[in-house]
Amino acid sequence: MLTLVQASQGFAVDYNMVKAHLRLDADYEKTLIELYIQSCTAIVEAYLQTTLTDKIWCWAIQNPARHSGSIHLPMGPVKEILSVHKVTVNGHKEPLHRYEFNPQNSSISCKSPYPLEIVYRSGICISNVSIHPLVQQVILNLVAYAYENRSEPLVLTTSMQQILQPFKKVII
Repeated sequence: MLTLVQASQGFAVDYNMVKAHLRLDADYEKTLIELYIQSCTAIVEAYLQTTLTDKIWCWAIQNPARHSGSIHLPMGPVKEILSVHKVTVNGHKEPLHRYEFNPQNSSISCKSPYPLEIVYRSGICISNVSIHPLVQQVILNLVAYAYENRSEPLVLTTSMQQILQPFKKVII
């Protein structure tokens, strides 16, 4: 089970950029717009299977043996492994010191007959500087849709999916 432990305080797109995109002059809806930015970013992240802003995740793996020694960590790219624990039969967590981290494919290699708990930091960037402009544009368009259609559910349109497709993470 994958659990978000800590989310970034930053945004995938800058608040002032969104404000300009929506052609707003005042800041009286800033909290609402920031909520839209976070929600729309989460939708794009789920589609891309990638973390855009800095986050800390905890992944509990019940049967690590089925991963054939190499365990791909979801919602990468993984920047660093914070901890790896084996969970014993009686539920105690013990640090696992023997593992190898491969940052190129966001995976770790280890051999453990016990369930694992892996805590790691992932994200493309801490600020919106390294997020591709096309990805930012999709987030801007989603935020604009959310702002104008407050009672409608948020979904990625076919054209948004086509724009994002080259950035989608492929896991083999």
